[in-house]
Amino acid sequence: MIHKEHIFFDYISDKNLYFNFSDLEKDKVIFQAIALTSIIFNWVISKSKLNEKEMVNLIMLYISKDTLKMILPIFLNAHSKL
Repeated sequence: MIHKEHIFFDYISDKNLYFNFSDLEKDKVIFQAIALTSIIFNWVISKSKLNEKEMVNLIMLYISKDTLKMILPIFLNAHSKL
C-alpha cells in the first residue's frame, strides 16, 4: 500500500474547510476526523480480522453520528485529492 495518509491529514487539518464552525467545533471535528482516518488506515494495513460491520460499530462508539455527518464531505473531498 502506498502511504498517502499525509494527504488526508493535511487536507482535513485545513481550518479553511470549517468556516461554519466555532473555533472549538473546528478543533473537535478536525481531531475526530484525523482519529477516524487513522483508525481506518490502521484497519486496512493491519489486515485486521474485524469485518466492515464490526468496524462501523467500533467507530460509532467513539464518533457521534452528528460528527460523521460533518466530516463525511471533508473525507470525500480529501479522497478526490489522492
